[in-house]
Amino acid sequence: MAGEHILIVEDEAVIAMDMQGLLERLGYQVPIITGDAEETFAAVRVACPDLVLLDINLGNGPDGISVAEELQRLWQVPVIFLTAHADAATVGRAKAVQPYHYLLKPFAERELAIAVELALLKSKSDRALRASEQRFATTLRAIADGVVVADGAGQLSFMNPVAAQLTGWPLAEALDRPLAEVLVGTHEESGEQLAAMVAQILQTTHAPDQINEMALISRDGTRRNVSVSLAPLSERLDRVNGVVIVLRDETERRRLAEERRAMEHKLLETQRRESLGLLAGGIAHDFNNLLSVVQGQIDLAMLDLTADHPIYPSLQQAFLGLRRAADLAGQMLAYSGRGHMLMEELQINDLVDDVVTLLRGNLAKRTQVELHLAAGLPAMHGDATQVRQVVMNLLTNAAEAFTATDGVVKVTTSAVRLTPAALANYIHGEELSPGRFIALEVCDGGCGMDGAILARIFDPFFSTKRTGRGLGLAAVQGIVRGHGGAMHVASSPGEGSCFRVIFPALLAAELSLKGPQHDSDPATPKLLGGNQGGTLLVVDDEAGVRTVLTRYLERMGFKVVSAESGLAALDRLANGIPHLRGMLVDLTMPGMSGDQLATHVRRIYPGTPIMIMSGYRAEEIAAQYANLELKGFLQKPFRYDTLSAALVVMLD
Repeated sequence: MAGEHILIVEDEAVIAMDMQGLLERLGYQVPIITGDAEETFAAVRVACPDLVLLDINLGNGPDGISVAEELQRLWQVPVIFLTAHADAATVGRAKAVQPYHYLLKPFAERELAIAVELALLKSKSDRALRASEQRFATTLRAIADGVVVADGAGQLSFMNPVAAQLTGWPLAEALDRPLAEVLVGTHEESGEQLAAMVAQILQTTHAPDQINEMALISRDGTRRNVSVSLAPLSERLDRVNGVVIVLRDETERRRLAEERRAMEHKLLETQRRESLGLLAGGIAHDFNNLLSVVQGQIDLAMLDLTADHPIYPSLQQAFLGLRRAADLAGQMLAYSGRGHMLMEELQINDLVDDVVTLLRGNLAKRTQVELHLAAGLPAMHGDATQVRQVVMNLLTNAAEAFTATDGVVKVTTSAVRLTPAALANYIHGEELSPGRFIALEVCDGGCGMDGAILARIFDPFFSTKRTGRGLGLAAVQGIVRGHGGAMHVASSPGEGSCFRVIFPALLAAELSLKGPQHDSDPATPKLLGGNQGGTLLVVDDEAGVRTVLTRYLERMGFKVVSAESGLAALDRLANGIPHLRGMLVDLTMPGMSGDQLATHVRRIYPGTPIMIMSGYRAEEIAAQYANLELKGFLQKPFRYDTLSAALVVMLD
């Protein structure tokens, strides 16, 4: 092609000038003619020729073949040899340099023209190929996937740096090794070897779709999860002379996906338990309202009768049934984390001793209880009755885990300091702040539980025992959570179970408002003394509750004005209530809630004593509504004597 620069290396000046004239007539540029190696190298550095016409015999110094070797090594310049000798030794040496042509002197002008044109075309093609290969090699080095090429014999012929990192083999060591030695991969489901898949492609030309779930073992034994793509290399449609293997490291992506699935599962489980807790709490609250009506009417009937009346025993039995119903409502509140609690300073070891002493005769005969109680544990704040229920339920479940063999239940207490990472392993542990905790652990070597059962053990009324009933572990979880604690469960079939409960070693100061204790004897009400008289405003959306309260209060000597809502109560106050001494207000009412009503009353009628009534626990009310300066709290369902004791506090 015209315009290219050609360098002539010829020690005979006449021949060189003849070739120069011919080439220039053909349109090529021949600015320099050299006659030895030194001049040639200097000319190439300056002119960068597209082609060199090189005489093999250059007189003194290196011959043309040696010069050509340096030109190829340093500049990759295409060469056409010119020589008058065609002996086998000279031709053999010349062929090793891979010249673009070989012209025997003397040659015709047409021969020279054709040789030069063909050499320049081939040189251009070779440069394009080298550039393409370099782009390809750079691309392979830059991509994030590993690329391996196996030849038709199943040996490794190429590997990019990412593949070298994944396999642990440097390219220099891996080249020409059997692919099965360098690329050790196994499909996680079928167990098929990656090298066997490559061998099948070499035989059949058929490549499978992308292969996921492949385990790749590196040279040092590191295991990685990879996806693999395979593609045959073909010179002809019916023949495969190699395979390209692309490896994508999925280890981190899979880890993140598993973490995301675990977080989503944990979030869904938390939401499910929150929903069940809200449902249980709502049912318990409404149930307590109904119990307040029934219990109040029975209580009033018992107050009107003497103990020797024929129906008095029946009323007592009915009252005991109501107490059991109230206990069930209390368990539902405990599950929701809203159970009524009387907070005090507790020593967990003392409570464990109390429960173990109580249960020793009731546990399965072949069950032994081993105590490993740490000395000098810090105190905790909690409700002794509820914490005992936690210990009792865990011990009972552990004892019942032994079906046909002798068993040992180990009960351990300790003081621990937990970090956020450690708390993340506990159910609802993410809600807690890191710090010091008291740990209670109850472990058995019984039948254990599988994953399906573990996923449901905290569901209300779920049990694996035919005689199981009640809230059980659901209530335990609610109590623990209500105490600012968390739980962890470890179990597997045939290896037993271990329940670990943590309570904060130190809680905030005891809450000031507490519901008064139930009196066990309905026939001996506490008296207000000379503090009766005046008017009380009763606000509750349940007509039955208003009726019972009205009869209770009138029996105590008060006048009663009732209202079915917050707005109705404000109307009564606006119209004036003579000798108003206080208000009894239900917390949960449609429209204006009890706390909203109390806020309005505090602003409009400051100094008016207000007692809140609710099926929820006193501590929760005290914590949320401390700014309302309430004069007391009445836990539903309540009795005559409970109300009387609460009024003593409110009217003092």
